[in-house]
Amino acid sequence: MEIIKSVWDALGISQKELARILGISLSIFKQVETCRRDLPLDAWNVMFSIYSFVGTIDRQKKAD
Repeated sequence: MEIIKSVWDALGISQKELARILGISLSIFKQVETCRRDLPLDAWNVMFSIYSFVGTIDRQKKAD
């Protein structure tokens, strides 16, 4: 899933670190990333918040 990769890449953290932040195991994280499993709703809420934050930073960088 491209959104997930863009988040952990933009933050400069590992998959394992993002999985921990989302409250899921690395195994589940990798299954979500390869579209073999859905991300739990509570983890989606956290992911959406992080993704929105990353998007705000990217837009500010482009404006500068």
